[in-house]
Amino acid sequence: SPYFKLILGASNHDAPAIRNLAYIFSRAGAAALDFAPSLPILAAVLSATAALDPRDVPTLMVSVNTADLDIHFRKAYFDPARCPADCPRPCAPSCPAAAIPQRTAPNTGIDALKCYGCARCVPSCPLGLIDTASYPTDPAPAIVGAGLNAPVTAVEIHTAATFSPSGDDFDCAAFRAAADDVTRAFAASGRGGEFIVAVSFPD
Repeated sequence: SPYFKLILGASNHDAPAIRNLAYIFSRAGAAALDFAPSLPILAAVLSATAALDPRDVPTLMVSVNTADLDIHFRKAYFDPARCPADCPRPCAPSCPAAAIPQRTAPNTGIDALKCYGCARCVPSCPLGLIDTASYPTDPAPAIVGAGLNAPVTAVEIHTAATFSPSGDDFDCAAFRAAADDVTRAFAASGRGGEFIVAVSFPD
C-alpha cells in the first residue's frame, strides 16, 4: 500500500482533536504520525495508538525547529482589550481551528492550544491587531517520555539554509545545535536501537 505520513501539526496543541485524528488515520494505514513535541500531545497520541493492534501502530515522529524562524512553529495572537466593542469580529470565521470566539461569545482572544499558526486571521482584522510569533521547541520531553511509555523513534528537524557571514558557505550552527539536542534526547531515553531523523527546509 502507498506510504503516507499524517502531519498532525507542529503547532497544533488541541489534544482531543489530535487523539481522534491519530486514531482514524492510523486505522486508515498511516505509516507515521508527526506531531508537536509536548507531553500532552504525546499522551493524546499514545491514547489513540493504545486502541490499535500493536502491528498497526505507526512510527511516532515529533517535529522540532532550529533558531531560524519557521512558519510551522508559530501562533497567532491579539490583545482583546484593544478590540472595539462593536467589532463584528471577522477574524472568528476566518479561523479553521475555531480558536477565536464568535461574535456572540466573550472576546477572550486566541486559544493558543487550538491555534496551529495558519495565520488566516491576520489579514482579516481591519485594524491590523493580529500578529504571529514563532517559538522554540525542545525535543526531550516527547522523546524521553517523562514516565510515559513513549516509543518516539523519529524526529523531523525544521531548519533554514542560511549563509555564513562571509557568504561563501552555509551556516549550520543552528541545525547542529538542534541535532545535538535530538541526539541527547534519544540517549536519555535509554531505549537504544536505530532512530530516524528527517530534515525539512522551507520553500
